Amino acid sequence: MKGRSRPSYAWPTARQERTQGLNVDKPRPEEGVKG
Repeated sequence: MKGRSRPSYAWPTARQERTQGLNVDKPRPEEGVKG
């Protein structure tokens, strides 16, 4: 059970980091174009 719990948390964590990176890159270029 513990072994499965570790990878379970690692999967969503890695996905969240990638999703946040894309979200941060998107607003950056938009603001630059607007400004």
